[in-house]
Amino acid sequence: FHLIKKDKDGAKKEKKEKKEKKERMSQAELKSLEEMSVRRGFFNLHRSSSKRESKGKLEISSPIPVNVVRNTELSLTDVDTGKVGTQGHMTAASSVNDIQGEKDSHQSSSIKEKVAKLRSPAKQNSQVGQIIKRLSFSQKSKEPSPSVSTAPSAQNSANPSPLVEVKPFNPQLLQVNAFHQTSPTKKVQIPEMLQRTFPADLRLPALAPPQVPAPRELELPRRNTGDFGFSLRRTVVVDQQPDGSPSRRVVHFAEPGTGNKDPTLGLVPGDRLVEINGQNVESKNRDEIVEMIRQSGETVRLKVQPIVELSELSRCWLRNTRSRDREVCEVKTEEQLVAEKAWYNTEKVWLVHKDGFSLATHRKTEAGSLPEGKVKIRLEHDGTLLEVDEDDVEKANPLSYDRVEDLSSLLYLNESSILHSLRQRYGGNLIHTYAGSNLLVINPLSTPAMYSEKVMQMFKGCRREETAPHIFAIAQSAYRQLLTTRQDQTIVMLGRSGSGKSTSCQHLLQYLVTIAAGSGKVYSAEKWQSVYTVLEAFGNCSTAMNGNASRFSHIVSLDFDQAGQVASASVQTMLLERFRVTRRPEAESSFNVFYFLMAGADAALKTELHFNHFAENSAFGLHPHSKPEDKRIAAQQFTKLQAAMKVLGISIEEQRTVWLILGAIYHLGAAGATKGKTTSCS
Repeated sequence: FHLIKKDKDGAKKEKKEKKEKKERMSQAELKSLEEMSVRRGFFNLHRSSSKRESKGKLEISSPIPVNVVRNTELSLTDVDTGKVGTQGHMTAASSVNDIQGEKDSHQSSSIKEKVAKLRSPAKQNSQVGQIIKRLSFSQKSKEPSPSVSTAPSAQNSANPSPLVEVKPFNPQLLQVNAFHQTSPTKKVQIPEMLQRTFPADLRLPALAPPQVPAPRELELPRRNTGDFGFSLRRTVVVDQQPDGSPSRRVVHFAEPGTGNKDPTLGLVPGDRLVEINGQNVESKNRDEIVEMIRQSGETVRLKVQPIVELSELSRCWLRNTRSRDREVCEVKTEEQLVAEKAWYNTEKVWLVHKDGFSLATHRKTEAGSLPEGKVKIRLEHDGTLLEVDEDDVEKANPLSYDRVEDLSSLLYLNESSILHSLRQRYGGNLIHTYAGSNLLVINPLSTPAMYSEKVMQMFKGCRREETAPHIFAIAQSAYRQLLTTRQDQTIVMLGRSGSGKSTSCQHLLQYLVTIAAGSGKVYSAEKWQSVYTVLEAFGNCSTAMNGNASRFSHIVSLDFDQAGQVASASVQTMLLERFRVTRRPEAESSFNVFYFLMAGADAALKTELHFNHFAENSAFGLHPHSKPEDKRIAAQQFTKLQAAMKVLGISIEEQRTVWLILGAIYHLGAAGATKGKTTSCS
């Protein structure tokens, strides 16, 4: 027992000595720290003369904002340069024996001499302003030290903070005249945006026709089940005409059947059916196509062609599977090679002007023939020669980069080249583009055929480098990262009103809920669609920028179990424009639900809400739609809203309560209700 006790006492003593040893700061370290502070010209550390003070005591004259990153690093951030004259001295007192009370006179005088040799006040102010904007230093020891100022404050840490004393500033502690001189206030001038104009007919580059993928011929055998392993899907696609106008046409897709993931089939989602057994079927209806397939023998010969908007997805699918067309996916044609060679031999540039950018060729001139900073260019569309500033031209990329999938792979990364690539891709119905780790989505103003459940299966289990730019690729990348790292993932939607943030968020949730749905189907895509139907009815309106603009922000959270399946979900809404209920902005509407209710309520509900006659004037600006088409659409949306609320478990009685509240708001506006003035009691 005594031996054990002795060992314990010895261990405690050794641990205490080791702790005290760590607390000591060597003479060289303290001197280095002090010399650094003098060089900064910001504060001066000196050793306290008292050894009996508490080792955790910290004295700060005119305290400085401190942001503690970790307990071994002290950072001084965002210091106001205007208050430098009132901040000067920081002293740290510790009970460590190695720290002397005062320095000898030689050291003190040397410090003052160094401070006195600082530069002129004007230069010093600028130097100090740059230094104190971000100043940090770290201790060499990796162990947390209980001394000086590395401990965080009590409000930011659970550890007790040292005692802090605030003392008035003493100008004798730091004799630097530059800190006490105030420089004259300079007026900040914001440069004006100059609209560059040139004496020429400047045009945007023409949209190149979309590259139509080559058709593929497949021969499929009849399976034991009597079918050929593919399914037909009818949809309407939007094509861009040469003049830029859209045209709609009905197409039939021949895609892998449900549950058929055999890569040897040769069909991918987005394959448009062109021929069956050598006969064109583009103008035939579904029944005629089905009859032709049924009359086929043991095999059927198909000719398919991917649509333009799904051509990148099809190419990536064929490249990553063992399809027969994999070897010819990346082969360049002779025309492409010749065009690239000719491009590199000439120096193509973009001329930036107030209406956009125009393609031009940089003409070489003799030295001294042009003023300094000027270059000569030749416009591509009409051959006009111009002398412009060097800042008005930007490097152009070869033609092969016009529809590049990732903007970060451009040879010349500038604003004109980025806009040109995005414009060319959008002209080819390619609305998704990578920009490094980000995805740019341009609102197609239509419902493209690239968000079906068959397309989702193309991304399931894939890595990002294996997929083409798509909103499903971002969702799959986050889901894959979630499973591999077991860390939370976040996807943030950014963009102006009408850019398609809400729609993209719905596609993300649709993908995640579909591929990670649990066995119970508690969180189905139908429920999520119902959630957004309710949110858009009560939180969206028509504005000058967007016909169905969201007037609130929301955060959607999905929780996954250990198997990677959705276990729970939540939606948090915030920042709703509540003032829009009583103060409708000019040329905009109130929330959609008011118009849905006024147009879609049945006779009984209208009688209960006194909606048989609507007032001509309303203080809130609530008026029913006047156009028959708008009334019909609003009535359909009200029926859809009622069905969505039923899917979410909102009973008929609860819905009736909501309609009564909305009806009361309408009648308050019709009666001319206004907000009363608040009177203060004396």
